[in-house]
Amino acid sequence: DIAIKGLINEAGVYSSDITRIGLMIENSGTATLTNMTIEISEAGNTLYSQPFDNLSLDPGTQGIVYLDNIFTTGKHQINFRIVNSDDKDDNNQLTTSINVFTERDSPPFRERFNSNNWIEKDIWSISSPNDEINWQEWALTADFLYYPAYSPGSEGLHDWLVLPLLDFSKTDKVALEFKVAYASNDKNNELLRVWLSTNGGESFDHQLQSLSGNQLATSFSNTEWFPQLEGDWQTIFQDLSEFAGAEQVLIAFESTDGDGNNIYLDDIELFVSDIQNTIEVIDNQIAVYPNPVTNLESKITFNLDEKQDIQIRILDVMGNVISNQNFIGVLNQTFPLEIATNQSGIYILQASGASYSSITRIMVSK
Repeated sequence: DIAIKGLINEAGVYSSDITRIGLMIENSGTATLTNMTIEISEAGNTLYSQPFDNLSLDPGTQGIVYLDNIFTTGKHQINFRIVNSDDKDDNNQLTTSINVFTERDSPPFRERFNSNNWIEKDIWSISSPNDEINWQEWALTADFLYYPAYSPGSEGLHDWLVLPLLDFSKTDKVALEFKVAYASNDKNNELLRVWLSTNGGESFDHQLQSLSGNQLATSFSNTEWFPQLEGDWQTIFQDLSEFAGAEQVLIAFESTDGDGNNIYLDDIELFVSDIQNTIEVIDNQIAVYPNPVTNLESKITFNLDEKQDIQIRILDVMGNVISNQNFIGVLNQTFPLEIATNQSGIYILQASGASYSSITRIMVSK
């Protein structure tokens, strides 16, 4: 009795560079399993069959077999079926989604879920291996996601939200930040875990966060609840610098339904830093500090809506350019600011990019 238990990567998301997909099987019979064949099909059409010989899986044990990844970019509904005849047919197949990513993004990165069409992007993935409930936009405001766990009937099921495929190879520091809101209740509670894969989804071996109960909760309610105030949210910051240099990174949010209350998620960001930014900067603006500024410790923090190259020019009151800096791939970073003047006084700072421009007065103190 051979049983297919599921994908090793339950989210079913893979980089197109990954050549194999791991499948967990179990010997539920009484004889040692030595060989089998798995047939892979899509929309009723057989794609290929893959034999496995020289197996030695004892009764009552599980093992992993690896199937060739022949799937093209995009989402597929795939059926895996064990061809061998055995005592039970009902555990011989698995139908699940496979999502293959080709495009890669890199830090800095941000998603605020304000566009009303983020789920249509082929660089994100949501998947429900066992039910139809999954992450979706909160309809009342359409500016954050939620996992609908309040409705009963799906207790214990796992659902996945996977960020775009990421390249950490060009940075030595990187960090993840996100906001979460959740109301616990007297009886049932949810679990939110965050996972990271450095092998393009072949496996999710690194657990970054595991939040439940008081760790997850920002409020308390025995009825369906949703966040309405800034204080209803908590910010989670995670240093990921140990994974800097990896070229095939996937980050996944896994929710486990407890028939308790909905989980809300917003403002997922990646920083090219290992320290949480404590400077409050208005959306699509910049901040220069300290003010008055000096050459030795001047910094400029960006909080832009879109990642872009930015030119910074500093002019004196006569319009003469005294400093010119170019920053590449700017979104949410902090950089040293060059002043290049020995004269105290008021100066004009001009910032310009593809979709951003601003003029700010700064005081220079020498």
